[in-house]
Formats: sequence, structure tokens, C-alpha cells
Amino acid sequence: MGYAVEETWPALRAAYDAMAMLPRPEDCFLALRGLRTMHLRLKEAEARALQVAEWLKNRPEISRVLHPAFPDCPGHENWKRDFKGSSGLFSVVLQPGYSKQDVARMLDNMSIFGGGARYYR
Repeated sequence: MGYAVEETWPALRAAYDAMAMLPRPEDCFLALRGLRTMHLRLKEAEARALQVAEWLKNRPEISRVLHPAFPDCPGHENWKRDFKGSSGLFSVVLQPGYSKQDVARMLDNMSIFGGGARYYR
């Protein structure tokens, strides 16, 4: 009931190629090294993102800031229940009147940090 290597090898190789994205030793070393300071970097990202989000709340171009740490954000109660902090990720809703081209120009001219945009109408 044995299988010949010639029969099974193509299927095994295809499965390996599809799923076996294994890290190299150097990748493992770098990941482990980064874990030692990850909590510090996440706390700093949280603090800076909250500062930027607070600043954006007072900008005339912004209709709403969606940050889970803000009480007026949908899902805030779930966030409080399930998490001990936030990350550097949040969203903004622009005031009406800005076009997709305006947003693209803003994103293209960012020099300190980057942003992603999703357009809803």
C-alpha cells in the first residue's frame, strides 16, 4: 500500500509551495528582538494617534473622527470591554464638499506619515 515518490511528489510540492512560507532564521531573530520593545512602541503609537485625532476633531475640514478610544465612536463600549488600549489607526470623515481629487492631493502631499483612503458616498 506504499506510494511511489514519483506519484505523490507533485501534489506534495504543490501543497508546500502554496502553504509553506517559512521564515528564515534571520527573520525569526528580528521578530523575537522586536517583541521585547513592542509594548513600548505600541504605547507611543497610541499616544501620538490620540494627539493627532484630538487635533483633527477641531479642524474645520473634518466632520467626524472615528477612534475607538473616543466615547462618541461607534463600538466604543465594546472597545472598552475588550481592549486595554488602542493603536495608531483611526479614521476621519471629511466635511461635504471635498472631491476625490482633493483627498488624493492631500494624501499625495503627506510627508510625515502616510494615509489610506476609502471613499463612500
